[in-house]
Amino acid sequence: MKFKIEGKILKFRSKIDWWLLLIFVVITANIILKFYQENYNYSFVSNFPHLIIYSLVIFLIWLPIFSTYYLIENNQLIIKSMIFRWKINISDITQIEPTHNPLSSPALSLDRLKIIYMKNGRIASVMISPKDKEGFLNALRNKPRAKY
Repeated sequence: MKFKIEGKILKFRSKIDWWLLLIFVVITANIILKFYQENYNYSFVSNFPHLIIYSLVIFLIWLPIFSTYYLIENNQLIIKSMIFRWKINISDITQIEPTHNPLSSPALSLDRLKIIYMKNGRIASVMISPKDKEGFLNALRNKPRAKY
C-alpha cells in the first residue's frame, strides 16, 4: 500500500520523475557551491543576508516535492501543491484518462492521470501523478457517487 490513511482521509503522494529530482539536486548543489565560493574568505556572519536569500531559494525549489499530494476525503478529491488547492466533488468527475502531457499541473511526473470534471456547468480538467495509480483509481471508484 503506497498511500496513507488518515482517519477516513486517503492521502496519495505524487510520483516524482528521476530527471526532475536530478534537476532539483543539481540546482541546489550549484546554489550551495556558489554560496561557499562567495564566502570562502569571509565569515558567514558577514554575509548572513545572502545565506537567508539562498536558503529561501532552496526552500522554494524543494517545496513542490514535499507539498504535492492528493486527498480523497468524504466525497471530494482535494489536490494540493505548494500554495494551490483544487477541490473536486467526486460526483462531478466524468472521466479519468492516462496522459503524458507536459503542461503545467500539480504533478511531479509525466506519468499522469487527466481528471475531467464539471465545474460551474463547464468542463474542466487537471492532471495529477499519484505514485500509486491503481490504489488511487480504486479509492475513487469505491466512492458512492463515482460516475466513471
